[in-house]
Amino acid sequence: MLRLHSFLQNMISCFRSRAVPKKCYRNAVILTAGTLVVAVVSLGAKDFGGSGKNVVYAANAETAGTEHGPHELPEEPVSIMIEETEPETKAEIQMEPSEEVGQETREMIGQKVVQDVYDSLPKEPVVDYSDEDYEALLRIVEAEAGICDYKGKVLVANVVLNRVRNESFPDTIKEVIYQRSGSTYQFSPVKSGSIRRVTVSEETYEAVEAALYGEDYSEGALFFSARSKSNPNSMKWFDRKLKFLFEHDGHEFFTTK
Repeated sequence: MLRLHSFLQNMISCFRSRAVPKKCYRNAVILTAGTLVVAVVSLGAKDFGGSGKNVVYAANAETAGTEHGPHELPEEPVSIMIEETEPETKAEIQMEPSEEVGQETREMIGQKVVQDVYDSLPKEPVVDYSDEDYEALLRIVEAEAGICDYKGKVLVANVVLNRVRNESFPDTIKEVIYQRSGSTYQFSPVKSGSIRRVTVSEETYEAVEAALYGEDYSEGALFFSARSKSNPNSMKWFDRKLKFLFEHDGHEFFTTK
């Protein structure tokens, strides 16, 4: 309708002039053909204007000519296209956010993507370890803290890892666990052989993984002991030679003075 309005104005101006240019003849032919097409479509459409299909939408006449100028038709022939479209649903209608809100949203999404990528990257363990080291750590934690809570298991693993990083102890997890001086073992399950007989629980796996990758409650502890189950003479040595740190779930934790 926008183009038709301009088209008619152009036709009237043509016929008012003394000479009828070739452009007016061409426009007359186009108008006749367009009128016939619109008439055929109007007569053939079912429930014309009501169902949302085959509907011809008219624009306000005040906006006519804004695409090609107020009184100028496009050079290419006019074609009328009727498209089959389904009615829009409420879910398809969305409000566009303001530029400011959109920018904030994009920044938040970008930050989250960066954080998610960072979190997904493999992190370095607190000490290097082999498969044998890993297996030994699982077993000593299960043997020493199998009845303890999750934090108690992490703490036992922390002590072993603290020793690996301390110059006074061996340099690998397995060597720390199996360290002995004469007949004295650093960990009683090694001496009794229970370290080889335990069945490692799922919680122990989780605690060991957490300790290996930085979860630490130990405050630097290098020793621990269950006072109620230990030799009194051994506990006297702990009390005399070491610095008490804290107690958790039946174990007392110490470091050097």
